[in-house]
Amino acid sequence: GNFNGQNPGVLEENVPRVGGGGAKSSTRKLKSNKLRPATVVQAVEVFDAPGGDGNKTGELEVNSDVTLVGPCQDDWCHVTGEAVPDGDGYVYNGDDYRSLSF
Repeated sequence: GNFNGQNPGVLEENVPRVGGGGAKSSTRKLKSNKLRPATVVQAVEVFDAPGGDGNKTGELEVNSDVTLVGPCQDDWCHVTGEAVPDGDGYVYNGDDYRSLSF
């Protein structure tokens, strides 16, 4: 494979992330961005940033299929897909309101 022990980080610097921008623009490690399918089990609002402080971009309806990007953090999940407004966003998925099944 493409491994360069003398130059760690070369992969993150040269391979763009799914969802836009190069890896340099991300503070997250590439390995944390594992993609996996998810289904919306309760209608949920979509935001352009996690935490509910960003702009609401729309909603996801029950039974919508999305792709989960990496692990959820602080009960917020990064999702992408055709059903997601603008193709990319963040939804709440806490113990008190389970919106996704994965």
